[in-house]
Formats: sequence, C-alpha cells, structure tokens
Amino acid sequence: MQTTETTDLAGGQGQAARALALSGLAATSILVIGNDSSDLAALLDHENFDIVALQTPIGAHLDQRFDVIALEADVLAACDPGDQRALLHMCAQHLLPHGAIVTATHASTIQGTLTEYDALFARCDLHLSERWDNWQRDPFLGGDCAVSVHRRTGRFNVHDMVFAARETILRVSPHQLATRLSAPNPPIVVDTRTPTDRARFGVIANSIHIPRTLVEWHLDPANGYMHPTVASQDQALVVVCNGGYSSSLSAANLVKLGFSAVSDLTGGMSAWLATGHPVVPPNHSHLDF
Repeated sequence: MQTTETTDLAGGQGQAARALALSGLAATSILVIGNDSSDLAALLDHENFDIVALQTPIGAHLDQRFDVIALEADVLAACDPGDQRALLHMCAQHLLPHGAIVTATHASTIQGTLTEYDALFARCDLHLSERWDNWQRDPFLGGDCAVSVHRRTGRFNVHDMVFAARETILRVSPHQLATRLSAPNPPIVVDTRTPTDRARFGVIANSIHIPRTLVEWHLDPANGYMHPTVASQDQALVVVCNGGYSSSLSAANLVKLGFSAVSDLTGGMSAWLATGHPVVPPNHSHLDF
C-alpha cells in the first residue's frame, strides 16, 4: 500500500473507510477526505492500491482520479451549502467512470439530511446505489453512522474531457507563473475571462484578452486574424480563466493547432488572487482582439 498525505490528518474512526469493506467496492485508487485512512488496507484486504488523504479538498486540483472517494463522517455536514456543492464538484471531477463516493453521516446530525444529500449528489450526476442506515445496530460502523454509496455512470462527461485535455498540456501554479513572468522572455498570458470578471477582479499585468469563444480563431495563423502580440506558434503561452477548467480545454485545443509551448494556470485567477499575486485594472476601452 502507498499512502500520500497532502495534509496532516487528525485521528478518527474512519467510518467511510470501514464502509468500503461492507460495500464490496473494488478499488485500485482511493481518495479519503476527512479523518483517517490508516485502516483501509486491512478492511479492503488489498495491498496494491494507492491512498491519497486530503483534509482541505475544496478547490483542490489533483493530477489523478480515483475508483473510490471516501468522505469521512460529517464532512458534508461541516460545510455551508455553497461549500457542499464545491466539495462534491471537486469529488466528481476526480472520480473515474463507474466509480463511487462513500459517505458516512452520524445519527446525531442526520435529521432528514440524507434526502438533501441525495439531491445534492444527483446535481453532480452521482446517484444512490446503496445505503446502510441501521447505525444503532451495526457496531462495525462505530454504532452511530449511516453509510451511503453514490456512483457515477460510465458516460463520458465534462470532467473526463478536462482530464483528457490536461494529459496534453503542462500546468503552472500561481507561484510558477509569477516566477516566469519576472524572468527574461516571459510567457504571454492569455486571459479568456469575460470583461465583467476582468473588471471585478483585475487582470495579470501585460496579459492579453481573448474571450474563450475566440481563442482558437484569434491564435491560429490560418484564420488571418492572429492576435498581433503572438508572433509564432513557438511562443510560450499560459491560458488563464476563472477557475482553471475552461483554460485546460483552450490550451489543449491550441496544442492541436500546433502551438508547442502552451500551459494553463492551475486554479485560474481565483488561485492567483488567493495566493496574493498582484493584479492591475483592465483596459476595456476597446476590444482586445
């Protein structure tokens, strides 16, 4: 068993981890969000799988996906409604086709929330397949937990599309981009956000603005309207959007069009701002091209 901890984990009973043994889920890779992953190997009776443990998952961009994601007891209950949706979006984007999310909910916090949780999962195209709600009679789960298993289908979805795109490009963190921008021969930052978002949050200095709908048209020299800042397909480009998702799709399309040094910004402008990097006001007195 290989375990990678992205944060220090507090001790816990690992209810969702225990549920994996009951569910019979076959897994080679598991993402555990919450308290404890130490008992997973014994419960699954399987030595050849990777465990990644993550305590602060919202907004995380991992470079792999998983057969099973285990949400430890009351991880969802501890989030406000907006963060619950963000958490499940993060889980959905890291779940392989036919994969499952296992959740544990304490009896003390259940109070009708299971139906609400099912609706929340369904909005991410994850549907209930199994549930054990007899927490008072099941000592294997610590005696006080309901356990749910929500599965995704094998349908090719937007998360599959994004991960396929990222296999063809390089990604840079906000710190890496800031370092490259201060070095000789900096890359061209291609900001694909709307004028509204650029006005609200600011822009990276010296970036060029090409809306997402026009990226391919204004960068492929075959179109005849190539942005004047981009002189060749060998120039280094870093594509930026709000959250680091549509930028991956844009960058992958540019690779298909023959650009040889395309990256995108992990976490997008949200991550750039969260890490304290500077912005400047945009110039929207004209269309940037």
